[in-house]
Amino acid sequence: MKFIDAHHHTWDLSVFPYSWMDDPHPIGDISALKNNYVIKDLLEDSENLELFKSVHVQCGGGKDSAVEETEWLQSLADKIKIKKKFFTESEVSQIKKWLDEYQQKTIHDWHGKENAYYETSLLDKKTRILSRIEKFTDFHLGLKNIAQSKKLLEILEDLVGEECILFKEKINFKQSGGNGFRTHQDIVSRWDDFASYFMNIFVTVDECTIENGCLEIARGFTKKELITNYDTPIDENLEKEMNFIPCLTSPGDVILFDCFVPHRSKANFSMNQRRNMYLTYNKKSEGDKRMNYYARKEKEMPPDDRRSNDDFKDSPIHMAFYKT
Repeated sequence: MKFIDAHHHTWDLSVFPYSWMDDPHPIGDISALKNNYVIKDLLEDSENLELFKSVHVQCGGGKDSAVEETEWLQSLADKIKIKKKFFTESEVSQIKKWLDEYQQKTIHDWHGKENAYYETSLLDKKTRILSRIEKFTDFHLGLKNIAQSKKLLEILEDLVGEECILFKEKINFKQSGGNGFRTHQDIVSRWDDFASYFMNIFVTVDECTIENGCLEIARGFTKKELITNYDTPIDENLEKEMNFIPCLTSPGDVILFDCFVPHRSKANFSMNQRRNMYLTYNKKSEGDKRMNYYARKEKEMPPDDRRSNDDFKDSPIHMAFYKT
């Protein structure tokens, strides 16, 4: 017999403080409750029952619990996970230092190592600025340790259901004058030639605001399929039917979403840069495909220091997704 549960709670101690769990508690010892209880736990507890629907009731999480907790629940439904202050201030400070060092390089300083891509500034058409770098974990131990940190891999395994391995990595610098990206799914770049499923981790390095072109994610999109042609942004008419939420994150926050979730970002016309690390993983059971991916990427879209001097311009593939 199918049934509807008229009342359930979920809570995640890594997301919110729950003041009602503070000791001493009026009913006595509640230590058994001081563990996360999320949707996965509810499904496991009801696996021998025909649970058809369930009504969620708020659990008093966060300072402005009614709003914050609702947004968190919506993110679960959207297959998007936001972790506030996932990286400490000290960790973020170190990442910023490393990115500052990268930004001191000129186009001639890469020497065929990290893959560096530049773009024409929207604020000064005569100036090219660093747009992003890729394949940096081969040459930077500190950033490699971040990408392979235990706490990142554990949260990935929890979401995906099995161990994951790094597929690709990039740093988007989104400097003042940096362009945006049109709405797209990451699977559009033919990642499925290498594996079937990918999870992205967006690591916030600088404050992300509307003004500096924060990441925007389509809310409520649950399809696990490509909805456009390969190497093509999502059609503007289809884009209008989507409900995008701006991800106004702070340094140290991370956002997790899979390769099918449509997302976009606007250009940065502010005076504040918006740097982030964008780490992508596939299931370990499908193999280590990272070098296969970069072999194809470097052939189709050579880094700027590996092009001829008269070819320092934005790649057509790159520009296809830019949104001014």
